Amino acid sequence: MSNTPPVQPAVKPNNILVAEDSDTDFLLTRRKLIKIFSPEIIERACNRHELCASLLTPRDLIVADLHLGDIEEMELIDVVLRAQPKTPVLVLTGTTQYASIIAGTANIIAVINKGDLKKIEQFLEGWAHRD
Repeated sequence: MSNTPPVQPAVKPNNILVAEDSDTDFLLTRRKLIKIFSPEIIERACNRHELCASLLTPRDLIVADLHLGDIEEMELIDVVLRAQPKTPVLVLTGTTQYASIIAGTANIIAVINKGDLKKIEQFLEGWAHRD
């Protein structure tokens, strides 16, 4: 595990990718991102194919559900970090199985239980307003 400090964006994220296969979870995440950042673009990837295609475009922030369906958890992290090695990544998960493994990985700004909407919002607000 690395002790790399969290990645800080130079500016407010305007182009955000959300890797999420649940419609409800995507809409909740999207609402939080709009409330906090008012980004110009929020793109959604629902599966491996869409994720790989979406990662061809540079992003300011990636929000990724570890359980995307047709891609294994650690492979998803590997694909994202290889494609966008300098982009901050917020990982949302319903389990803690991989949390300790990926929490110290470069570019992973946080690993949060996707059911804890208040914690997600608090983290994003704090991250948006740090110096």
